[in-house]
Amino acid sequence: MNSMLDKLMDVSIDRITIVGYPLDKDLVRFHTWLANQIYSKQVVTDDFNYKYSYVLHNNLGFIQMTDGKSKISPIRYEFNPKHMKDNKQLMAICLEILSWIVDKKLNRIDIAIDLILNLLDYKIYDAKQRQSVEYYARKKILETYYIASRQSDLHFRFYNKRTKNNKDEMDKQKQYAKEGEEYEPKLIDHDLWRFEVEMKGDDARSFMNGLKRNPFKDIIIYKDGGVDTSGLDYEEESTVLRLLENRSDLDRIPSRRKREKYKKILNELEFKNREEIDLEFIFEQKKSELRSQLNSLIQEYIKS
Repeated sequence: MNSMLDKLMDVSIDRITIVGYPLDKDLVRFHTWLANQIYSKQVVTDDFNYKYSYVLHNNLGFIQMTDGKSKISPIRYEFNPKHMKDNKQLMAICLEILSWIVDKKLNRIDIAIDLILNLLDYKIYDAKQRQSVEYYARKKILETYYIASRQSDLHFRFYNKRTKNNKDEMDKQKQYAKEGEEYEPKLIDHDLWRFEVEMKGDDARSFMNGLKRNPFKDIIIYKDGGVDTSGLDYEEESTVLRLLENRSDLDRIPSRRKREKYKKILNELEFKNREEIDLEFIFEQKKSELRSQLNSLIQEYIKS
């Protein structure tokens, strides 16, 4: 386990969402005020729950509003607290926005685990067999891996942090150059993948009060140098090797008896030089630290 923590670069709360009601129950007044801010730009909403959406420039986040007629909280403010941490001006603007929102509640927390490794060397298995989507770059190299739908209380996103960071930094350099200024991009020169989970609704709120379940519990990331199949016949060995490549094929075996048989074989297999990235263990080790971060954010942004 210690060797796994050696790969750990950072664990942090990467994004939070706060919902609430407009000051003095005047949604129109807040709408008008926000529309007149120079950092705010109204955009077309793609969420049927909300009628209005605003992108806030300079990493200030994103705001959505209903028409005030639906049952959900009429204001939703999503932002990355990291961007406010060392910038007093951004922090002041963020707090001003939040001063217009009352009865504030935390509705979503994104937790990010950054590991110095190349996910392409590993296999991903979800014991709950939730929906998964893979996104590949132009050279057909895995760049992002999603587990579960965006509407789920738990939604996972694993992506190449090095690639994303370096692209963003080079884009920033080009933008500075257009404005006649110099910018030295902060490039990452080593493998770095981010393992991120969105915790929404009850999962987000329970995290504040003593998490009931570890969000990474059913996610297994592993690589190995092979398996010991010496006790299996030819048919069993070929089936097991196929299932190791894609465990979801287990559900395609028509016979329930055979499904149970191969499930037992898979559980009892001895792996040679197996290496696992135990995200559940990392989360447990850092849970107190994350909760401390969250408590500070609540004091700063919700109880302010």
